[in-house]
Amino acid sequence: MKLKNEFCAITVSVNDHFSFNDPKNDRYGIIFNPQNYNSEDSVKALEFDVNLFNERKKIAIISFIGELEGDIAVLEGTVLTVLQDETFLQIDVIDGRIITTKPTDIFGSVFSLNKFDDDYIVHGEIEIARYDSDFNKIWSFSGKDIFASVTGRPAFEMSENSIKLYDFQDNYYEIDYNGKEI
Repeated sequence: MKLKNEFCAITVSVNDHFSFNDPKNDRYGIIFNPQNYNSEDSVKALEFDVNLFNERKKIAIISFIGELEGDIAVLEGTVLTVLQDETFLQIDVIDGRIITTKPTDIFGSVFSLNKFDDDYIVHGEIEIARYDSDFNKIWSFSGKDIFASVTGRPAFEMSENSIKLYDFQDNYYEIDYNGKEI
């Protein structure tokens, strides 16, 4: 996954072989471990290679769920918003500090985090949810099965006026941005 704006360019990848005891961890300028995993846990690192055009940084977020299945990050100015392990994190990429961490009540895996106006739309395995800018859930919508397509059609698609969804049983749903089925 790649993110870019006038302030920076970020490449997101997964380090499947992360170990807390690895001497190569010094390549990360910053390591965040919001769930307080330890060396006994089987974890991965979500890596953010940040190019500030005059400086490069490497940030790692330690995670149990290390799959990069979709777009799990949004870049707004110098703020990187990430949804990983059912936790929202906002990181200022200039100084590397965490601005916000907030757990969610998302059930199941998260496939993508999307910006909509001042809010966020989450494409989850079990639910589609809208969160405000403070990461409070506004609404959620669930179908008959997980939101993954077996036919090759996009399981989740945001259009101008609605969100179009297919579930694993090939059921079609269309909801508006207030979470109401159309």
